[in-house]
Amino acid sequence: MASALASPTSVSVASKSAVKFEATKSFLFGGVAGFAGCLVGGVGGSFLMVPMLTSRGLITRLSRPQAHATSLVTVAATGIAGTVILADHVDYEAAAIISVCGMMTARAGAMTASRLSPALLRTSLGVFFLSVASIIPLNSYFFGNQKDNNNTVMVTNSGQSLLTRQRDGGSLALATTGSSTEESISQRFFVPAGIGGCSGFIAGLLGVGSGAVVVPALALLTDKDYREILGTSLCALVFPAVTGTVTHFARGTLAMRVAPALAIGASLGGLCGASLAKSSNENDLKTLFSGWTAVLGVGAWLL
Repeated sequence: MASALASPTSVSVASKSAVKFEATKSFLFGGVAGFAGCLVGGVGGSFLMVPMLTSRGLITRLSRPQAHATSLVTVAATGIAGTVILADHVDYEAAAIISVCGMMTARAGAMTASRLSPALLRTSLGVFFLSVASIIPLNSYFFGNQKDNNNTVMVTNSGQSLLTRQRDGGSLALATTGSSTEESISQRFFVPAGIGGCSGFIAGLLGVGSGAVVVPALALLTDKDYREILGTSLCALVFPAVTGTVTHFARGTLAMRVAPALAIGASLGGLCGASLAKSSNENDLKTLFSGWTAVLGVGAWLL
């Protein structure tokens, strides 16, 4: 009888081994999510992490609300790591506007989603990702030559300011003489506000990260180079993700047995991914973004 019962010591050892194994898996999956997220502007992190966190075979079996809450840890860590590495390629003003406006409209998107059928939302998610996948290559095809060959000289009406725009190794360099030329108010404030409002609503509606909207929108509506687009998108993720993480922690919906390992893994993976993005060719990064969002679109229909 006694031999059939496990001793407290053996149970304790088995429990510690299970905890270590779970932490190791969480660290590895967080690392993969952070690495990939920094290469594509934070797109698809929660889309991947939620199934991982709700499947017993992958990491651990959490409830869906817990999984959504805990995935924010990965998003926050990825955004912070990407912002640190790509600090010289971040438009902080635009990122702040996008972030705040996105938080203001996310609730409206979530309320709209509650009135729609799951089947319609799943189909819409697939169509959305596939549409996003085509934006970057189409933008490059129709406007790439115009931007790449835009080594133009512009002179102000007074003839005192000279602005030369030139491409140098994939980065946009601006050289000015005379009085400086400022961006228009609409370009500095209204465009980021509109992008943020749309990204927040779609994030709340379809449960996707804001990067899926921010990256293609910045490519279409601004003249930022692609690394600045990635850096700005990752920076815009930080405040909403950190705020959400703190809120869920206070409510007790954050799974603390896996959250620290996920955060550490995502931070290290994000640092590596952002470093690779910083040194990679812009066209390769664009191709990766389009391919990744296309995979997510197909996955949305199959899962």
